[in-house]
Amino acid sequence: MHRRLMLGLAMLSATSACGGQPATPARLFVVTYQAQGAPGEPLGGVEVSVDGVAAGTTDEHGLLQSFLRGRAGQSRLIEHRCPEGWLAPEGSTPRTVQLSRDRAIDPAEARLGIQVKVRCLPQQVRVAVVVDADEEGVISRVNGDLVGTTDEEGLLFHVARVTPGTPLALAFEAPGTTRRTERMCAVGRQDSVCALHVRLPAPVVEERRAPRRRRRPAMRASMRASMRTSPAMRTVVIPEAF
Repeated sequence: MHRRLMLGLAMLSATSACGGQPATPARLFVVTYQAQGAPGEPLGGVEVSVDGVAAGTTDEHGLLQSFLRGRAGQSRLIEHRCPEGWLAPEGSTPRTVQLSRDRAIDPAEARLGIQVKVRCLPQQVRVAVVVDADEEGVISRVNGDLVGTTDEEGLLFHVARVTPGTPLALAFEAPGTTRRTERMCAVGRQDSVCALHVRLPAPVVEERRAPRRRRRPAMRASMRASMRTSPAMRTVVIPEAF
């Protein structure tokens, strides 16, 4: 009797509660996590967890391999935490991976492993601003901040750090004048270069007016008549030694 009871309990434990079918045995799966920052660029330091349990951190190649034990048909929740200076894409949610029999690493059945890709976005990107103004001393500003003046060849190089997707407002002016121009530079989700060929407005040349001639006051008629009728009188002083 005791032997029959033990045998029945063993058979019961090998069946599922709902369908009465033998329970699927737990298998070992290998999972490869690939972390990216900019498109195509690996990102290290990304922490990965499975069902809230830490699985590891990606290396300098953006890779992490770990083993996962479970039954075929189970769903596992994959989450990742970006390193400092990086953020998960807006609207991203934890991924769900379903274990399948053909991905187990059981020597008799293993054909494919599980690959999971995760993504992080930089909080700031670098923009190399290259200015060719063909003019020395042009004052340059980026988002209102003075970044320098062009050299003797009219060139300027500056690296700006901005939030991804935020355009740069650039302003250029010649010192001591009203010659000024403004430009915009688009910024994407990764490091980029903004090359500008800047031309300031030509200086305004004021036209010189011809000087006005001063009119002599009109002489009175009496003075004119006396000058015509009266002989000119001159006083001559004779030196005593003459």
